[in-house]
Amino acid sequence: MNTDLRTFKFADQRPGHLNLPRDDRAPGWRAVLRAPWLLRVLAAGAVISLVLTFYAVVTQAVQQSALRQQAIAAQAQAVSRCASLVPASARRSCLLDLAALQPVAVSLPGPVSR
Repeated sequence: MNTDLRTFKFADQRPGHLNLPRDDRAPGWRAVLRAPWLLRVLAAGAVISLVLTFYAVVTQAVQQSALRQQAIAAQAQAVSRCASLVPASARRSCLLDLAALQPVAVSLPGPVSR
């Protein structure tokens, strides 16, 4: 007669029906994941990572906005200088030169979507 409870089964039961926890094992990973302290640590980590990501996105948007304002101001100042030229031919030539210039592409660190 088999007296080991881990392998004991009745004649009408399929093998593995009686699953008793083994005493010689450490608690499984499922028991660790159900621990309330771990859930709190994971939640705190998720909140901190979301706040840091939000901060990085907002900081990058502010930097991009400042650079864009500087580029627009420089372009407006150049157009104003060209418009203040007295001879019409010089004014026209200056404006054509400005129009021919490609806009300066300002790159920021990291990916920027438009």
